[in-house]
Amino acid sequence: MSQRRLGEMAQIEKSSMVLYLDSLESAGWVRREPDPDDRRAHIVRLTWKGARDFAKLGPRLLSAQQRFLEPLSAAEVVVLTGLLTRLGGSVEIAADNPQ
Repeated sequence: MSQRRLGEMAQIEKSSMVLYLDSLESAGWVRREPDPDDRRAHIVRLTWKGARDFAKLGPRLLSAQQRFLEPLSAAEVVVLTGLLTRLGGSVEIAADNPQ
């Protein structure tokens, strides 16, 4: 996936995305390659090491998330998710339209 698209999907500002990817690349989780269709862009690829490490980490992250949300009912989790999504959208809109 392109670095730009990954940042958009994760709602991470461009310069922060570069820092995150630098860290992931240093750890061997991803590699960046020139985009053959756009010389100014990069494609981000998950490495075998990254996939293996994430497969180990994923269940631990899910468990931590479940423990964090445990005090909430399923309906409350839906409401929280909706509210956080709205907040994320408003931050994105504010960043696009500084006043």
